[in-house]
Amino acid sequence: MLFLLAGCAPLPAAEVPPSAAPWIIEIEPSLSWMGDAFSACALRQPGFHLVVEEVPPTQPPSPSAAVRFQWGDGGIEERSAYPIGQDSLAFVVNPANPVAELTYDQIQSLYTAQLRSWRTVNGEQAAVNTRIHYWVYPLGNEVQTALEEGLRIQPHNAQAVGIAPHPQAMRQAVAADPAAVGFLPRRWLDSSVKEIALTGAPFDPPARPILAVSAAAPSGSLYTWLYCLQETYASP
Repeated sequence: MLFLLAGCAPLPAAEVPPSAAPWIIEIEPSLSWMGDAFSACALRQPGFHLVVEEVPPTQPPSPSAAVRFQWGDGGIEERSAYPIGQDSLAFVVNPANPVAELTYDQIQSLYTAQLRSWRTVNGEQAAVNTRIHYWVYPLGNEVQTALEEGLRIQPHNAQAVGIAPHPQAMRQAVAADPAAVGFLPRRWLDSSVKEIALTGAPFDPPARPILAVSAAAPSGSLYTWLYCLQETYASP
């Protein structure tokens, strides 16, 4: 079930004894950029401590975890989920690549290994190495799932030049190779890669929610911490 953290103001911060055990927080790799906000919101409450564990989306939630952060709403049917923000996919190339956009059909052809050369896309202005080096994620990865479910693209992983275990590795791979192309959650974009526009899609590519999922409704200091995160990331 999906819930909003209530109202116009957070609950008063609960006093946390200095000896209180830390909250165990699980987070999917695509959301590891949230770490600074985790710390900043925790510091607002003296004595509030966290242990953050990065886990793959295919791993079941640990009974000892207070909250699990995930990108997308899969598997929340019997748990309480609280929206923290949202994110969407972006296709990226190396900044040296002059390509500025790809059509939806070209993306489909690229990720099914039918479109193989940048020269086919951009003629004589192609990247130095004209063979397209497309990158993917492992099957079951949350970013790969966003491509398959959100954009209805089923990549041929066997034909990919490489499989990135997480968005940081994908960003590094594309940044290092002028012929590379990949896809990232938009919050991972920086100047080391160049976003390319997706045109001609038969539908609007959806944003996916960032959810804090728990077995029980949060209260006290945990609620206040989640509310802080929700305020921080309310805008995409």
